[in-house]
Amino acid sequence: MKDQLGIDMENKKVHQNAVPPIE
Repeated sequence: MKDQLGIDMENKKVHQNAVPPIE
């Protein structure tokens, strides 16, 4: 079981990878 900080960081990385930068 991961700690909350580890889960939060993983969620941020997944979110950044899933949403490409739009310019």
